[in-house]
Amino acid sequence: ARGNAQFQMDLADEQLDATTQGMLGLTVACARCHDHKFDPIPQKDYYALAGIFLSTDTRYGTFDAQGNNHPAELIELPAGSKLPLGPKMRPDQRSLLAVANARAKTLAAEAQETINAARTARAKGEELPANIQQQVVRARAAQGAAKNLTSLTERFGPDGDPTAKNLVAMGATDRNRAMNARVLDRGELDKPGAAVPRGFVELISRGDEPAIVRGSSGRLELARWIANANNPLTARVWANRVWLHLFGRGLVPTPDNFGMSGQKPTHPELLDHLATRLIADGWSTKKLIREIVLSRAYAMASAFDPKDAEIDPDCNYLWRMTPKRLEAEAIRDSMLAAADILVRKPKLGSPITFAEGAARGAAQERIIGSTNGDGDNNRSIYLPIVRDKVPESLDVFDFAESAYVMGQRDVTNVPTQALFLMNSKEIARICDMFAMRVISAGPKEIDRVNAAFTIALGRKPTASEVAFCRDFLDDFKKATVKDGRSAPPVTERGAAPRGRRDPKAKANADAKTSRERAREALDATLNPKPAQPMTLTAEQLAYSALCQAIFLSGEFRTVD
Repeated sequence: ARGNAQFQMDLADEQLDATTQGMLGLTVACARCHDHKFDPIPQKDYYALAGIFLSTDTRYGTFDAQGNNHPAELIELPAGSKLPLGPKMRPDQRSLLAVANARAKTLAAEAQETINAARTARAKGEELPANIQQQVVRARAAQGAAKNLTSLTERFGPDGDPTAKNLVAMGATDRNRAMNARVLDRGELDKPGAAVPRGFVELISRGDEPAIVRGSSGRLELARWIANANNPLTARVWANRVWLHLFGRGLVPTPDNFGMSGQKPTHPELLDHLATRLIADGWSTKKLIREIVLSRAYAMASAFDPKDAEIDPDCNYLWRMTPKRLEAEAIRDSMLAAADILVRKPKLGSPITFAEGAARGAAQERIIGSTNGDGDNNRSIYLPIVRDKVPESLDVFDFAESAYVMGQRDVTNVPTQALFLMNSKEIARICDMFAMRVISAGPKEIDRVNAAFTIALGRKPTASEVAFCRDFLDDFKKATVKDGRSAPPVTERGAAPRGRRDPKAKANADAKTSRERAREALDATLNPKPAQPMTLTAEQLAYSALCQAIFLSGEFRTVD
């Protein structure tokens, strides 16, 4: 019971922290164990908000299994919803799932006997030997796997078509019984104090807050209070976040903390003006962005002035547009766009569809592999992100930490970024496609160099850059011929030459069981690999290397 109570309290704490930092710019979660050390937020205000989240049933969709003692259902969407049911399950996938499911059910049945025996022994006060404890652990894992596989199989028809059982989603609903949280001394469960009625933060309350309906969690009233035009923080926090994304730094440099321990706004009147405009325009972020980007401040050049720098080295007063590096998603998408292979529409469903529930070991690696973006030309915003397993193409360029509220990303310039761009097979694939586009620009070398610069950098190359590119292409072609990689066309990027088959590989493939082939098919789906590398001539390789050099330039990754 204590374990479940602690889990629910920690879950409510994370939700409270994300809500108050993300929308109000307040670190209310600091008042969990004591009154806030810097801001006038008493501990009772924390538990007034905590009561709202403790009265909320969070549906995240997991099964009871070893390592997961707090299962939850998903929310069923209306059957008539005009929503896609997801991707179709292929026959080879279904074959593997059927084999795995049958085996899991057998193990689960055997596991139940072990669990029952363990329960009987514990009821008698007997201590379980270490080997029996291990058997119980494995038994619970087997039961969890069986539940996962059964649920997954039932969501698809005999022909692999997704059924209405796929109309589920993560979300939150009210619990059957609302509750008021008790103030915990030092945040300890075994030191409860008086109960606090569900409510809001008094520091920013005006007395006109919506009253929480008796018996409800209070989530709706909380949402209305946060989004109220009279709330002094919400519009300012949001306007500041928009400014931060456009300028690289917020008017309040600490976007998640508008409190005493945060930094003061550099232009408080401007922040108030933007917040007022945001509310007047119906909370339209698009209209706010339009107003900011049409301003003189946004149109400032990035030219450096030593005199201004001496007076205002941090550019707090916006005497120029400070150059900023593109975010990870924009870098990846820009490379795909340069190669003319960026897919702007989201694909139907996700590879995670075929791997629900807790995953460990090889299964986890297959699932994680499906999210790394290799061979996936979709926009980065559509890539599934598994917590703590961010795709390398995003992680290396300071992708936001997915486990916490993070209003502003770190911006680093480290060797691993250049090494990734030089050695990644995925980057090599994109550069090959970019080279094909550049070569198609015309038969003349100058036309191709102009195309490469125009597409990637938005400008024509200078005379010295043209000369450098010509020397680079000539030297690369000569080096390729010297290394024995010249025409006739050769297969690059590690692929085996076409037209050759290894007889041993064929014999091994024929010897595989149907189960092994089905498992490999599912692995290929969950962990897609790039298409077979193209066959490139020495000239094509040279242009691919030139395109890669442009991607490596600071100009390509910087908004100047």
